[in-house]
Amino acid sequence: MALTAVSADSTTHQGHDPSLDTPAYTVQQRDTLSTIARDHGVTLKAMRDANPQVLNPDVIYPGQALRLPEGAVSPTTAFVDPAGPTPTLERRDRGPVVTQLQEGLHNAGFNPGAVDGIFGARTEQAVRAFQASRDLDVDGIVGRDTWSALGRSGDQPVAPVTGDVVATGDAVTDRRIQGLHPEVRAVASQFVQRVEQELGIQLRVTDGFRSFAEQDALYAQGRNGNPGPIVTNARGGQSYHNYGVAFDVAELRPDGNVSWDTDWEAIGRIGESMGLEWGGRWTGLVDRPHFQMDHGFSTGQLRERVNSDNLRADGFVNLD
Repeated sequence: MALTAVSADSTTHQGHDPSLDTPAYTVQQRDTLSTIARDHGVTLKAMRDANPQVLNPDVIYPGQALRLPEGAVSPTTAFVDPAGPTPTLERRDRGPVVTQLQEGLHNAGFNPGAVDGIFGARTEQAVRAFQASRDLDVDGIVGRDTWSALGRSGDQPVAPVTGDVVATGDAVTDRRIQGLHPEVRAVASQFVQRVEQELGIQLRVTDGFRSFAEQDALYAQGRNGNPGPIVTNARGGQSYHNYGVAFDVAELRPDGNVSWDTDWEAIGRIGESMGLEWGGRWTGLVDRPHFQMDHGFSTGQLRERVNSDNLRADGFVNLD
């Protein structure tokens, strides 16, 4: 939003009201008198009283100069919805959040090309130009600093997930989520749903609950001459999968195949914002497809509960 200085003795020109005093506001696209009043911390009545030349408060025009009433403050402009997601975005990313980025760049006066949800060359050029205008590192990558300059902070408190299990649209994923601990099913399903809504990436849960015997077989893979790569350092009872509080995901492509070549950083951030621990942050055996919710228990403590029959009626370990 643009503040301009307008004095009473300014030269009259077309579209300018010489009766306007300083400070003044230049109307932008999509502005209404109500939003201008809100953004500057004044009432709509104060805005109307300060601008008697506006006969209809619903009819103002881009480029029109309006007087700001006494007490108006200069707002910190948000070019995007401040409450939205802040994944790291770069060239070749796609999805609804890219569309939000493109709309924000356009609102800030930088042309990203078509607002189509595709992070292409034009969008990257607009990002670089926007970064340069805000004295940010000009790298064409939209990280936390660039989102913040656009008016969206990623430092949102982690809110516990409440509510019911939601259908994900993938029968395989829904079945595997149903096999998780009841305390994890809702967050797992809502996590998959949010990733699709915010990133345009459909996930499939590739692994959920795993028995101790299945865990031992997986641990043996790649060891002692067994075929396959080593994929876990956990034996039976040492993995959160064995208690139904962990799951693995991959991107489900339109052709029905799954891919592990996806935007893990953005996916991981969504999981973390929902209270999940993401294996992509681990410093040992990094496991980017892995998410878990340990409820404050170590695997050793959970195993002790299983061994002492501290179980729910449905057979899952008691997390209370």
